[in-house]
Amino acid sequence: PPDSTARWLQGLAYGVQAYSSARLADESSTTFRVISRFHRAIGIVTVLASGIFLLCVMIIRVDERRRDVGMLRLIGISRRTIFRAVVLEAVAIAAMGSLLGIGLGALITAMVNAYYASFYDTTLRFALLSPRILWTAGALGLGLGLVAGTLAALRVTRARPEQLGGR
Repeated sequence: PPDSTARWLQGLAYGVQAYSSARLADESSTTFRVISRFHRAIGIVTVLASGIFLLCVMIIRVDERRRDVGMLRLIGISRRTIFRAVVLEAVAIAAMGSLLGIGLGALITAMVNAYYASFYDTTLRFALLSPRILWTAGALGLGLGLVAGTLAALRVTRARPEQLGGR
């Protein structure tokens, strides 16, 4: 057993410290934990910034079409139909952005792995794009699109049709 072997080795000579491989890996991986937390923080900031950017894009798109939405409301198109159209447009934009982002991520991952594989003459992979990461990116993109579209749609559908005609 690792613990009894470590105690036996420590008893052989003064000042010897023996660790099991699991404990040694845990003790020496603090740098990797810090890097992992840093990457997680960068990821959270990036997701928040992209969500705010998507919301701004949707509000600008809706504000550019205030007159059109006002006319649609005046001719009898329901708020619900306009709401659904705005949300659907936001989700479509988010889906396209997610697909482009996943494609760009795959391209950059391949480039990083090719560069470092040739630089260090190794078959190790330095960047990883797992199915879990792909699903998470897609789900976040669609979720942010849904939230941004809902907020933009609420902004335009709560106004009276007469208010939408002018600024």
